[in-house]
Amino acid sequence: MSAEIIPIFPTAIYRARLRGLSIEENQVLSDDILTDVNRQGNKTSISSTLLDNPKLANLKLLFLQHVHAYAAEIIKTQCQFYMTNSWQNKNSQGQPHDLHNHRNSVLSGVFYINVENSQNSICFNRITPPFFMEFETSEYTSYNSIDWTIPVEDNMLIIFPSTLYHNVPINYTAVPRRSISFNTFVQGNFNNDTKVSSSLRTL
Repeated sequence: MSAEIIPIFPTAIYRARLRGLSIEENQVLSDDILTDVNRQGNKTSISSTLLDNPKLANLKLLFLQHVHAYAAEIIKTQCQFYMTNSWQNKNSQGQPHDLHNHRNSVLSGVFYINVENSQNSICFNRITPPFFMEFETSEYTSYNSIDWTIPVEDNMLIIFPSTLYHNVPINYTAVPRRSISFNTFVQGNFNNDTKVSSSLRTL
């Protein structure tokens, strides 16, 4: 028989282009009070519930619609996701966004407000190398790489499992990199110990 490669346990990154911000939404975000540089190297909102502002209600609803699309298309669940916290990020010149993940969350998202003239990418890291040895390779693929960079642009939304580690390179330009991040949790029916075997699948 001919050989085949079976990709198991892939991680789904959801990427969608959305509408631009309205004048009112931009004003709210411009007035947002930011912290000093935090431990991850950038500035963030003092408020951890930024999208609960009534003037950003439509934006929050839009993000949640895409969270529900991820749940339906990728997780294949009817459980309901809701937003737990949200904040704005700002990376000025010389500021990175260091490697981290989002605890106490199921799915996380990032909406890019202004990135096209800065470091317009997000880098995901699996932390554990795919092989015991570190090989010299002729080509980087999703099978042999420990990290993977995904290009982003203004008005783009990225959704990913919150356990996934990620970072952003240093912004070397004079244009601030701005984005909105959020976390989610879920309510609904879950498998319990008596149903674990029903969730296992074989090829």
